[in-house]
Amino acid sequence: MVLGVLPVYAILGGASASLVRAVWMCWLKLATRLIKGVRLKLATIWAVVLLLELWRYPALFYQLGAQLSYLLTLVIVTSKTSSNWLFNLKLNAFSAPLVLYYTYQWNFLTFLTTGWMNLIFEYIILPVTFIGAVVPFLQNLAAQLLQLISSGLTLLAHLPSNLILGRPPLIMVLFWLGVLLWLQGSSKKIRWLALLGMSYFLTFLLLRYPLSSEVVYFDIGQGDCTLIRERFSRRVILIDTGGKVHFSMPNWKKHPTKTSGETIVANYLLSKGITRIDQLYLTHQDADHVGNFPSLSQLIKIKQIIVPAGMENLPSFKHRLAKSAVMPEAFKGVTDRVKLSDPHLKLLHPFARGHAWTRNKC
Repeated sequence: MVLGVLPVYAILGGASASLVRAVWMCWLKLATRLIKGVRLKLATIWAVVLLLELWRYPALFYQLGAQLSYLLTLVIVTSKTSSNWLFNLKLNAFSAPLVLYYTYQWNFLTFLTTGWMNLIFEYIILPVTFIGAVVPFLQNLAAQLLQLISSGLTLLAHLPSNLILGRPPLIMVLFWLGVLLWLQGSSKKIRWLALLGMSYFLTFLLLRYPLSSEVVYFDIGQGDCTLIRERFSRRVILIDTGGKVHFSMPNWKKHPTKTSGETIVANYLLSKGITRIDQLYLTHQDADHVGNFPSLSQLIKIKQIIVPAGMENLPSFKHRLAKSAVMPEAFKGVTDRVKLSDPHLKLLHPFARGHAWTRNKC
């Protein structure tokens, strides 16, 4: 009966990569027990399920969730660690290379929360959920307790514990995972751990402080956006941000979408370990040149913004400034009488301050 229920459960549960893997592994383990003399090890079952999923839908393994699900399951079925804290440390160590490759950052509270969440889920969330489901007069109390836990986790997620490290090269990700797998059966753990730590340090040192300068032109469609980064990240300059012209529409037609400033520009900067822009030059107020400015400023710290004098007083630009995370004092309007202390850039600018204007409505 269970063999017939498990596939139905996978479908009803949404058929996510982790759920399908768990169901397949459980189904194969139960099915092989019905065959006399056949007893497959968990590692063998894991390998069979992996091959079946690769054959069924290989593109699935381009997703971080699927990669973490199968990798951490392999660690679980092959691990011989008896201590819960050491086991959580091992799981974090194996997940770190993949998380860094896809998200470019690591939260240092992950290890602590992983260990405590197991206890909280087992001894608080699961019992409270069960009691709230079977005891009607305790439903409100259970719901309030679960809401309190959710609020606490949300508060914890907003603590400044994320460190932007950048995107490591794929060869380094494979190297780190290979070393961790080797450590599973190696007796010289101190030497390999030292090599692992040194490779992490050097990789992210070169990401954050590159040995050569770079100029990047972003493909954002209409408009323009250019990055100038001096070697060792001594100065990071961005010229315009790109953007898209939006036409007014009723609220029911609007839906939240990410701008190309988030998906392209900020994504590239974070992948290179860039968390701040020293100078942002906004050449003029057109949306395809400054439209991404508010969303970009929410993800990347902007120290100074240089605009043609008078542009900061335009109503449309004030609207964008209000939606950004940049303080008004960070702006500097330039004309031919304002000199920039920049020996490397020659700035062509207007001769006089511009004036805001409005178009009369008919």
